[in-house]
Amino acid sequence: MLGFILRTSTNFTQVKTLKTLYFAYVKSNVEYASQVWNPQYAVYNNRIELIQKKFIRHLQYKDKTFLADYLTRCNHFHILPLSVRREIADITYLINLATGKVDCPELLSKLCLRVHNRALKNMHLLYTPKVNTNYRGNSFMVRAASKFNSLTCDIDLFASSVGSARRAMTSELLSGMNDVP
Repeated sequence: MLGFILRTSTNFTQVKTLKTLYFAYVKSNVEYASQVWNPQYAVYNNRIELIQKKFIRHLQYKDKTFLADYLTRCNHFHILPLSVRREIADITYLINLATGKVDCPELLSKLCLRVHNRALKNMHLLYTPKVNTNYRGNSFMVRAASKFNSLTCDIDLFASSVGSARRAMTSELLSGMNDVP
């Protein structure tokens, strides 16, 4: 679909129009049900990210701006990397599940809370089981719970609005990506 958009929009000059086409036809397909199919290996993550990298290179060409790395280009065009969006989608779904906005008793029964007798400095709210296989480690509940526990921003699983949680996660995940060389 991206190739079709790039071929048919050769005469388009506005970045906003190209972004609208990309969001409507490509990104919506790439992110659909990512909680289920989110890849566990970097090779497959990179293949998915290549779709957006190609589009952003095209935007850069149309906008006549030349920026060095992918994250700088994403920031310039106000587009989040797909890996960050998938992590946000996982945690957002987890919040919706915990607050009752998603009605799935089977998944809700797998959401295990940790209750400590005393206050600890690094207390994780959600229990993440020990896993013996990569397959189990990448299952939605384990992946989302461990990602939620690794966040340092204050997100109340039961009281935070989804919008405020998404903003906090976006800023934290992007700052974490900028720290990595």
